[in-house]
Amino acid sequence: MDHPYYFDHHFFHLLVIFGFIICLALIRRYFWYRQEKMWHETTRLALEKGQPLPANWSKQGWCGGRWGSSWEIRRGLILIAVGVALFFALPTDSRLWGALPAFIGVAHLLFGLFAALRSGPSDSNRDLPDKK
Repeated sequence: MDHPYYFDHHFFHLLVIFGFIICLALIRRYFWYRQEKMWHETTRLALEKGQPLPANWSKQGWCGGRWGSSWEIRRGLILIAVGVALFFALPTDSRLWGALPAFIGVAHLLFGLFAALRSGPSDSNRDLPDKK
């Protein structure tokens, strides 16, 4: 039976791979949302009761933590590895699909390297309280 081109088995494999990646991203986003919601609720309750915020409060939310240049470098290396794995896992006529995550990974890697060069010396102690 002759199937239309959009039911090609290579296309189906790519659809399954990208669908799996999207499901993982959605699951991760859901748990991140729950963690942020708990943090905001805890912060709100602490402020209502007159308690001070912890010294490293910015590491918990939007303000810092993993969103530095090292995170972009790690994300870039992971996407390059995914691209290389797709290149070797896919059949010969579909190997160019592996270039898509690899090029996105190169962009993240370059962005992380530029951000690391621009930030100068490490400022990992910026959120710690002053010792007097």
